[in-house]
Amino acid sequence: MKLKWVTLVLSTLALMTCLIGNVLTEPTPRRPFSLAGNETFDAQLSLENDFPPTPFRMPIFHFADNALSSQALQRAYQRNLKIQKPEILKDLVPGPYSTAPGVYSLAEVIHERVGAIPSDPQLQDILNGVFQIKLPDGHYPFRELVSADLAQTTQGWRAKGILGAVYLKSSVPKEALELKIDRIISHDDDVLSTRTLAGLEDTIQSQIKKVAPLIGLAVFAMVLVIGFYFQDVRDIIAAAIGLGLLIGALSGVRKILNLPESQLSSMLPILLLALGVDYSIHSLSRLRHAGTQSWWSTVRELAPALILTTITTGLAFGSNLVAPIEDLREWGALAAIGIVLTYMSMGLVVPAIRFYVFGAPASSENLTSPTQPLGARYPKLVFAAFVILSVGTGYYAQSLKSGFDVEDFLPSETRYVQTVKKVAEVFSASGEPGTLLIRGDFSEAKTAKTITDLAEKLCDKGLARRGEVATALKDLRAGSGSHILTRESQASAFALPIIVHQAGVWSKIESAKTGIESLASEELKGAPGIQSWTATGAPFLRYSFVNALTETIQSGIPLTLLCCFLVSCVVFRSVRLSLLVFIPVIVVCVGLQAGMVALGLRLNLVTVQVASLAIGLGGDYMLHYVQRFRELRLSQSAATVQDLVAQTHGSTGRALIGSAVSTVLGFVILAFAPMPLFATFGLIQFVMILLSLCGVLTLLPALIVLFVKAEVTPSPAPVQAQLLIAEGAVR
Repeated sequence: MKLKWVTLVLSTLALMTCLIGNVLTEPTPRRPFSLAGNETFDAQLSLENDFPPTPFRMPIFHFADNALSSQALQRAYQRNLKIQKPEILKDLVPGPYSTAPGVYSLAEVIHERVGAIPSDPQLQDILNGVFQIKLPDGHYPFRELVSADLAQTTQGWRAKGILGAVYLKSSVPKEALELKIDRIISHDDDVLSTRTLAGLEDTIQSQIKKVAPLIGLAVFAMVLVIGFYFQDVRDIIAAAIGLGLLIGALSGVRKILNLPESQLSSMLPILLLALGVDYSIHSLSRLRHAGTQSWWSTVRELAPALILTTITTGLAFGSNLVAPIEDLREWGALAAIGIVLTYMSMGLVVPAIRFYVFGAPASSENLTSPTQPLGARYPKLVFAAFVILSVGTGYYAQSLKSGFDVEDFLPSETRYVQTVKKVAEVFSASGEPGTLLIRGDFSEAKTAKTITDLAEKLCDKGLARRGEVATALKDLRAGSGSHILTRESQASAFALPIIVHQAGVWSKIESAKTGIESLASEELKGAPGIQSWTATGAPFLRYSFVNALTETIQSGIPLTLLCCFLVSCVVFRSVRLSLLVFIPVIVVCVGLQAGMVALGLRLNLVTVQVASLAIGLGGDYMLHYVQRFRELRLSQSAATVQDLVAQTHGSTGRALIGSAVSTVLGFVILAFAPMPLFATFGLIQFVMILLSLCGVLTLLPALIVLFVKAEVTPSPAPVQAQLLIAEGAVR
């Protein structure tokens, strides 16, 4: 009796403690897509935080059928004037080849030369002169302000876009100023601004705020499911209280752990609500079957299944703790704790509220009847069909690839995504900037000469621009400047500008990284004072991020499967039963990956969760089914395996269908989220639940009939043995 009250009190106190965490302040938002500890990511952080502050460059792109026409350049110039308002002008600095603060672009260059944007005939003569300007280092500076399709035709110079920039003082709050400038030009259809990382963070945060109403919708939908399933207002009230406790406790835990709200964490409440209804359906169904027996009897009977599913699902979530991506590690920690809170609130507190506040429900054991599933009737045929299907899908699933696309994370209609797509279309051949970060001691003349030779070869291969390289090498020779990191009066790092052409093509990023680092290795290896070199910048960060996703699924999923299998072996005390649980889970995982390939989907920050959730959620179904089968086998020594499977199907099978409906409903709600990856994730998980349900109701019965005929030895005291197993699992 003491254990009953200790369990209830401790669970309630844990939930209340987590609820108190909501009074804490909201954690500071963290940079999205962080890869702390990754060489490429850490090099980028060093460039941003350690090097001398430089004017911040906010790119602005102007597009037109011919962006070099007099009309298009006039619009660009007038638009740029809007930015040079008195309240903004004080925060601007001159751009290159210009002495006036404000926006720098080809339109300003022409206006400075003739005092106006001339008509097309005169304009073409001016463009001829501008584009022929060549600096001593051999590059044409003003051609770099135009998209790569720049061409001279019989009608004059033509290009689809021109690149401008706003140069801001390094000391100003960039995010607020970026937003202000972006709003000024946001009404013009032919201009877009890339607000760099600040723009991405702001857009993501605005999308996260739109998820909150969906959580309320999910609570309402889950309550409707409970009402439809039990058709008793007392069950509805008890479940609603439990769902409220769960959401509040999860929010409090996030603040206690000081985890910023991210796209992943904003999705977690809806996921746990669906799982919570799953737990409540099992607990309230068993409470009804128990009738006037105590709440504690129900908890003890369900403990082996619910505790085991909590552990395995927690392990599935927790596998992300070893991921190299910070977003995934935070998700893993929060989700693993969240599933424990789900068990406390929905598996313990909800049935306690139902029993002690509203009274014991009338017994409904007679409402379930034995149902012979297809797998039990034709076990060999069903097993053979799944083997053939698994071999085919397994071969197809091998072609699943990782990827990183901004459209996976943000709606296509957002201004940020439109900018990225348009710039990739028009300016991709112009190249995306990066940096080769070289660390060491540059005091010896030979070292500087080696770096200069490397820079020259990079320019020859089109992997760097001569103008940018010339400026950087000037800082290297002087021992100071924005490209040199100096510590204790000695240069310790040098930032050499590089370029990646067609950075939207994955193979181009990979070949550029390989080519740059191989060339650097040939030139710098053995040079006096050189310690290391790393290619970094936006394209290489994307490359590293996708590699980290691949590493996550390659290392996390096998680890999750192994841990869950070992736990089930301990609880079931049977390797054979544990194998029967996870064979259908593996089939579901393989089928899901094959389905993603068929739909043209890739592994990204969210879809990489699919396999781990298939193990956690799909495994839950298998565990509930097998545990119920074991209970019946212990209590009915004379029954055949087919009879026990039929009884399991009629009781637990029915509950699994109800819990599957609730889980599917939760994922369907995700389809209404503004972020595309949520909708994709909801669709994939919808398929996963259906596949898992098919596996537990079809394949698992076939496996039990084929392989468990002599698995369990009936006990002479079946009821006592059953209670001992339950109590052991609770303790």
